[in-house]
Order: sequence, then C-alpha cells, then structure tokens
Amino acid sequence: MKKMSLLLIMACVLSFTSIGISNTVVHAAENGDNQTKQTRPTLTEQQKAELAAMHKEVMEKEKAIVEKYVEFGVMSKQNADMLKNHMDKRFERIQANGYIPPHPFGGTHPGKPPHENSPGTESNE
Repeated sequence: MKKMSLLLIMACVLSFTSIGISNTVVHAAENGDNQTKQTRPTLTEQQKAELAAMHKEVMEKEKAIVEKYVEFGVMSKQNADMLKNHMDKRFERIQANGYIPPHPFGGTHPGKPPHENSPGTESNE
C-alpha cells in the first residue's frame, strides 16, 4: 500500500511538472478593437545550451532519486523504468519547444485578466 501511494504521488508530481511544458501556446489578447499577437521569445544558442545543461542535470538527479527508491525497495524496477522513460519524453518536449515554457510566466491566458503584478501592467502607486 505504501509503495502504491508513493508511486502515485511521484507520478502526480512528475505529470504536474510536465503539464506546463507539454503544449505551445500563442494567443491573441484583445486590446480595444485591435488584436495583438504575443509571440514566443527566442533564445540564443548559448542560452539554449545553458538551459539544456541545467535540464539534463535536474533530470539525472531525478533519475538518481528513482534508482534510490528501487534500491530501498520502495519502487519496482519496472515502475522505475517507466518513470525514467516518462522523464526522457518530458526532456524531449522541452527540447522541441526550444527550452521556452509554453505559457508566459506572469502573462495572461486566453479569457483571463492579467495578474496585478504581471509584467506590462501598470501599478497605481
């Protein structure tokens, strides 16, 4: 029971971390009668290489944690392999998106007003 609970928790954590990375979004924001498109930023090759190294480091640490769970008998080798395969696919999606998150941090989503502290919003101070 404890093994199943831990596996379920780990699967949820990993799926939540990949949800924000899995889809690319470019949306239009209404501004009066005009619609302006928000375009995705681009990174230089050096920036991409730096982010790639960081993502790889994090992924390797996550895989090491999974291996420890197997070593300690908390998780089966089969479940660990499945989880590590999911991590590899997540990294491939990150690479495919050019290391750019699919949703703008602090930006607006279609149909939602911007957060008061979002970049580009005026403060009334």
